[in-house]
Amino acid sequence: MRQRLWLGDLDAIKLSLDARGSASIRPCIRCKNVLKKDSELTSIDDYFVEISCSDVSRFDPQSNAEIFTLIDELLAKKPVTSKTEMKNQEKLSGFNCNPDGAMACPLVRENSPPDCWMFDVMHLYYSNGVASLEVCLLLDLMKEEGFTLEMLQDLFGGTAWQRSHQSATISTTSARRHLVDPALFGGEFYKGSAKELFVLLPLLGFYLNESPMKNLPKLVLPVISFNVLLEIRLLLSDIKHGVSLDSNRLTELQQKHQAAFIAAYGGSHIRPKHHVRMHLQEQFEKTGLLIDTLPMEKKHKAWFYFISIVKFVVLRWASCPDLSL
Repeated sequence: MRQRLWLGDLDAIKLSLDARGSASIRPCIRCKNVLKKDSELTSIDDYFVEISCSDVSRFDPQSNAEIFTLIDELLAKKPVTSKTEMKNQEKLSGFNCNPDGAMACPLVRENSPPDCWMFDVMHLYYSNGVASLEVCLLLDLMKEEGFTLEMLQDLFGGTAWQRSHQSATISTTSARRHLVDPALFGGEFYKGSAKELFVLLPLLGFYLNESPMKNLPKLVLPVISFNVLLEIRLLLSDIKHGVSLDSNRLTELQQKHQAAFIAAYGGSHIRPKHHVRMHLQEQFEKTGLLIDTLPMEKKHKAWFYFISIVKFVVLRWASCPDLSL
């Protein structure tokens, strides 16, 4: 049977492979020695690194066979191991012990092993990803310096920004103002769509770099980090559309950005996606693809709203069974 590739966000891959993700000491399915934040093991043994590590040469790859061995060992231990000890074993291995899971099935192992699961660029960067987190952190600092979202809205709306092709996200004053609507902020991640964030990044970068605000002591390091993020955004787009095939440059920029981000905001804001994105180069070199789910974003949202409506109707009917549907 022909081998297939699967594309998904970290949650989809985690559920499909029965991986524990951030609930495990080892959150990455691709690495044997990468540990979650604040792990004490990294201070005891130099072999281990945390997800904040920006040196990809220190990552020890984990093969399909090694993952299968881990899962087989868990399955063998389950009948003779207490629930408490089993949970500890799962946490250490990075995988759940699920006899009915996909990775426990020989046929699935053969045709859809773990290295066939591709990480989605959109979710790594734009949909609750690295860029989504950083833009919120940056704007929080700008607000502390007196530069509010309302001021940004006035800037965005007052500039007749034009492109060589039509783009609904910046073609009108209201569309540009919406990109920095206060309702899209206030949390850890940007609440707008991935497409809106993709457009927001260079616009924000332009105004920030043309403003003397970039020289304020509190913003110097964050601006450095943000500018590297802008380089990554451009390179990812170029690779996706075949303009560039320089995946080595992508790793260089991602390592540079990881270090700059930590220098600007500290390690407490590092997320598993900061590490997982480091695997995009090997993914591209293996498959020749660096695609994302951005074309399906609108359909995904439509499906989400449809499910929400159905759930509301079902709950209403359950609470009032006399109602006819």
